Amino acid sequence: MAIGSTNTQAISWVEEAWGRGVVSSGPHPMNHHPLRAATALLLCSCHGAPETAVELDRGDGALDARGFPAPASLLRGFDRRDVGGGWAVGDEVLFGLRLDKGGRRRNWLLRLRVLEPEAGVAGGDAQEGDAEWSLRVNGKLEHFASRVAGVEAVVMDEAGGVIGRSRTLLPRDFLSRGIAGACAIADRARRGLRRVPGAAAGRRPLAEATVCAISLLQVVQEDSVLAPLLWEVVEKPSVWSVVRNLGARVVLQPKFHDVRTVPSPVSGNCDATWALPIGLAVNGEPALAIELFVTDAASPYSLAGGLLGATARHPRDPGVSFSLLLLSARRALPARGEVE
Repeated sequence: MAIGSTNTQAISWVEEAWGRGVVSSGPHPMNHHPLRAATALLLCSCHGAPETAVELDRGDGALDARGFPAPASLLRGFDRRDVGGGWAVGDEVLFGLRLDKGGRRRNWLLRLRVLEPEAGVAGGDAQEGDAEWSLRVNGKLEHFASRVAGVEAVVMDEAGGVIGRSRTLLPRDFLSRGIAGACAIADRARRGLRRVPGAAAGRRPLAEATVCAISLLQVVQEDSVLAPLLWEVVEKPSVWSVVRNLGARVVLQPKFHDVRTVPSPVSGNCDATWALPIGLAVNGEPALAIELFVTDAASPYSLAGGLLGATARHPRDPGVSFSLLLLSARRALPARGEVE
């Protein structure tokens, strides 16, 4: 979907007690920025009216920089975290990407660079420059809004040769808060150190963290080079399943019950790192097993919501996987301006 186009889907949330819920989408006219579920790519080959859902409910992928080759000129290192630091033109992160399938390994690089710290969005009732959408929590419609940043995504081969270049809008407020905070809340609740999130306010961090994860997956989904790579790892629904369900029902399920602390996959990063498993099902059958490795999302890690790495595995063939690892995270030069 092109930047600035009209989103014609509404997203609704239903929480069913602690850590479990459903996010589904259906037709609804909105002039909101398109923050679509990354799982929409699963629907491209299915006929009938699709239904997409995200469930909040209750893997260790070995990631090592040696498995993600990159030219030294692109490995710019890691800036120290700046808690409360803003976004600036030129902030960038570099990820190594890897596809393992059929005994063959292929590598790419993905660089995200801020072009507009505050990008405007046409339409909607939020403040100018905000993206907004609606989520249904326990049957009650709630509204979410975030400032957006214009970001350039560049896909390269492992030697640094540019393969594709695109521009996207990312929800900078959700990315700045990241996913690790929600993981910490879930872990404390599981260990009895905090009340189980019940009221809408208590569930809000889990909802926002899920939207943050979806926005990162959306970068892959909307890129013409990367989307087919992830598709190679997904278990496709059978023809009978599609016929029986009149299309495809896709459910994304962040398993906050199963979050755990793990060693950081990024060398030299000593901050607390969380592993968050995410299941993806199509028509009730497992289609993809994802695990995110996240840390505090202070600048410059905020551009990727504190994401350090991820693995996505085929549910029935462990030899088929798509992985990524953060290789560099740098802030822009101070002279280039910063937006809080």
